[in-house]
Amino acid sequence: MEVGKFRMYGRIAQLYRWQVDYDLDGEPITEKYPTEDEADAAVARTGGTKTAIDVTGDEWIDGIEVIDVPDTYAEAVKIYEAGPPYVPPVSPEIKIADLEAQLNALLGV
Repeated sequence: MEVGKFRMYGRIAQLYRWQVDYDLDGEPITEKYPTEDEADAAVARTGGTKTAIDVTGDEWIDGIEVIDVPDTYAEAVKIYEAGPPYVPPVSPEIKIADLEAQLNALLGV
């Protein structure tokens, strides 16, 4: 995986869609952002240039929620490397709640 395709916001993966390039003391700097608003703020702060990143084929990772583990980024990288389709883990509580709702609907409760 190319490093830096996405960042984690808690347990949610956010795909980088914008890049801002600028110079800092003669050194070229590249920063990546998932939203255009964040990229625009970086341009205003740095005077850099904003460019859209081609995310074709990577859109599926945007917005996935990983399980609650100490290193959510490492977990998201594993998911990314496995490729689509991503099927999120389902907790037993959700399954039971779904079954109860279906049963209640059938019984007219």
